[in-house]
Amino acid sequence: MLEWAAEENAYIIEDDYDSEYRYDANPVPSLQSIDGNDRVIYIGTFSKSLSPSLRINYMVVPKHLLGAYHQMFSSYSSPVTWLTQEVLARFLRSGDYTRHVRRMCAVYRKRHDVFVQQLSKQFGPKIVLHGQGAGLHFLLEFSDGVHADRLILTAKKAGVRVYPVTPFWSVSEACPPNMLFAGYSLLNEGQIQEGIRLLKQAWAL
Repeated sequence: MLEWAAEENAYIIEDDYDSEYRYDANPVPSLQSIDGNDRVIYIGTFSKSLSPSLRINYMVVPKHLLGAYHQMFSSYSSPVTWLTQEVLARFLRSGDYTRHVRRMCAVYRKRHDVFVQQLSKQFGPKIVLHGQGAGLHFLLEFSDGVHADRLILTAKKAGVRVYPVTPFWSVSEACPPNMLFAGYSLLNEGQIQEGIRLLKQAWAL
């Protein structure tokens, strides 16, 4: 991809969403970090590592694009207050942000592992789990003929929230009907175990 971008005088927009959270391997380097030709525009967010309420994202652009960026956005008024930005900047410079992410990785890894173990225990091969080892959610894939909409409704009646994946597809018609989305970041290990037990009863797969 990097070679293609250099040859075609193109740019790659790299959205490194929730890349801070990897549990089963060393972090995968970003394209931007290994790009020797300045063809990557790197964007990220603090919504998962700190709080969605901060509403702070960031972008790292190649130096030769800075002039064009400032020309286009010189009149842009950021909705994030200068005080919030300054506090975050100091948090980053102090090293406390890095330590915070390490602590949260340890917390989320335990929840991740409990989810994987319990889902395998309760459902075995009936559910294929996508997204293991990273992030704060999974995609659950069921056998053909099983429709996620029915499973989502049944789970809600049992008191468990799982979600459709259709909003994340650029073409909704191309979205597999047998997949759904489940997060675990707001649950402790006991709640994860109980939630999967309730899903087992509700879905009766």
